[in-house]
Amino acid sequence: MTTNTHNNTHSQSEYLFVYATLMRKANHPMHELIAEHSQYVGEATLSGHLYQIDYYPGVVAADSAESLVHGELYHISNSARLFAGLDDYEECSEAFPMPHEYARCQIAVTLTAQQRKVVAWVYTYEFSIEGKLRLMDGRFIRHD
Repeated sequence: MTTNTHNNTHSQSEYLFVYATLMRKANHPMHELIAEHSQYVGEATLSGHLYQIDYYPGVVAADSAESLVHGELYHISNSARLFAGLDDYEECSEAFPMPHEYARCQIAVTLTAQQRKVVAWVYTYEFSIEGKLRLMDGRFIRHD
C-alpha cells in the first residue's frame, strides 16, 4: 500500500528507501545530502517493478512480493532538510509544475537482514511505463 504525501516535508516515517543513483555505491553527489541527514540502516527491498526510464530508473510499487526492487534503507535525522533537497532533485517539489514524473510516497519495505518491515519514503515513478525496459532483477546499479 502506498500513500502519496509528497507535499508533507515533515514525515511520520523515519525512513528513506533509495534504489538506484542515490545508493552509496553509485557515488552520486546527491548521496552526500542523504549521508548528512540520515544514517544507513542496511539493504532492503520493496514489492514493485524497476524500469529503465532514460539514463535513470523508476520504481512502480506493486502489491505482489513476487517482484522485488533492491535498495538501501536510511534512518532520517533531519527530514525537512533532506526532503527539501531530494524533492528538488526528483523535481517533485512545489517549485516544479505538475504533473510530476516522481512522487514521494510512503511504502512498506523489508530490511533484508532482519526480514523486518518498516514504512519508508520512496520516490516512485508516476508517468506511463509503456515501452520502458523492466529491469527484471530489480537492481539498477548493474545497468548503468
